[in-house]
Amino acid sequence: MYNVVLLRLVALSLLLVFPSHSPLHAQGTPSVSVGWYNGDRLFGVGGESNWYSSDTDFARVYDDFIVPDGGWTVAGVFSNQVFDGNPVITEAAWEIRSGVVSGTAGTLVAWGIGPATQTYNPANATSRIEVDGLQVQLAPGKYWLNVAPVGEGKGIFYVAPTAGANAVGNPPGNDGGAFFNSPSVYNDNFTPLAVAGPTVQTGDFSQGVIIWGNAPPPQQLSAAAQWQADIASLV
Repeated sequence: MYNVVLLRLVALSLLLVFPSHSPLHAQGTPSVSVGWYNGDRLFGVGGESNWYSSDTDFARVYDDFIVPDGGWTVAGVFSNQVFDGNPVITEAAWEIRSGVVSGTAGTLVAWGIGPATQTYNPANATSRIEVDGLQVQLAPGKYWLNVAPVGEGKGIFYVAPTAGANAVGNPPGNDGGAFFNSPSVYNDNFTPLAVAGPTVQTGDFSQGVIIWGNAPPPQQLSAAAQWQADIASLV
């Protein structure tokens, strides 16, 4: 018993002397999942211009999705693009809005321009452009999402149309709820895509939202907090 107590006291003294060297520990590894996905590409139907070059040079498609009771913490967003050629995409501009109606942008809830991964899917000839590492809190309600690859995309970048195949969440790519916004290029200001637009043939497009699971996003303890936790564990 004496030896055990002595070892604990030695360990405690080392923590008191060297608290700044305590390692950082992640508090669990939370999972992510697709909270909403509008569906796979619908072949035989034209896509819609979807790209971002600057604040005045862009064409963006916004699809509606519903956050259920309990809300979401958004971990990532993506769109499935059809490219004319083989561009390499490294960035994407994304926005989440609420209250969008014809001719009105509604409220900008969250947005950003950041690094994006590009993953080609030969099964439906689309490139998934995905922005990860987000921690956006969304209350229950209806929102609109756009994920646009960054680049000179006029006549080159298109978001894939969908009829809801393999969709996840609500609505499943069958409500024609998308809007097109490109005031300086196509003279469209949040135009309903089920009604009009430069190349309109559908009102739903292949975009999606990735959410954190039941566990919260990973967090790390500071050196001081970890030191206190280690002392408590020893005691």
